[in-house]
Amino acid sequence: MHNLIALIRDRRVLAYCGAACYNATTTECTCICNGMNHGAGRRAAVQNTRANAKRCAEAFVDAHPWAAASELRLSLPKAPNKTKLLF
Repeated sequence: MHNLIALIRDRRVLAYCGAACYNATTTECTCICNGMNHGAGRRAAVQNTRANAKRCAEAFVDAHPWAAASELRLSLPKAPNKTKLLF
């Protein structure tokens, strides 16, 4: 499964958004995207993640303070490199 976005701390994935979300056929989303990519398909999810990844991560950390001081990792196709942002 390919994760587009993940919050990582101490080598552990705390939250992510991947194929289970962007290919979903159900209505409930519990991942880091907060519904932005849910059922949207891979192409739309990649575009959404490129445009809104930091906002999604910030909203997740605001709602889940235990995730503070995490590293945000993006793994997007055709990106020049993987992006790392620290909170």
